Amino acid sequence: MYSNNASQFKTPFNFYIGTHYGSQGNYFNRKFVFYLIECVKLARVLVKFFATVREVTGVKNIEMDADTIGQLLDSLQETFGERFTQTVIDPSTGKLKQFFSCMINGKRIELLDGYDSKLADDDAVALFPPVGGG
Repeated sequence: MYSNNASQFKTPFNFYIGTHYGSQGNYFNRKFVFYLIECVKLARVLVKFFATVREVTGVKNIEMDADTIGQLLDSLQETFGERFTQTVIDPSTGKLKQFFSCMINGKRIELLDGYDSKLADDDAVALFPPVGGG
């Protein structure tokens, strides 16, 4: 359940542990000091896909664990692979392609904290491709 590598385990809690080896005194006086660097509880969210994004993923929706929208998009790229990345992500920025829309509970991420928008348990995240019409 605990990991030094967050991408290794997909659990609600990821701990990053660093160690410092104290070298004071002789061998028997040396101490191990553990530092808790970061503790993040990941939110369980429902991600909904629409139109071409749904075609690429092959599913209507999926539950995933993430702390922020940026982290969620990274997880989606890992889960759905190159075809998802080529369709949704701009390779020059690593962000959503122009005119793609991402919403948390019906609010555009641009109106929140962008890719740093925090997620909470039971949030609904929607990914839309560009919409045209006339």
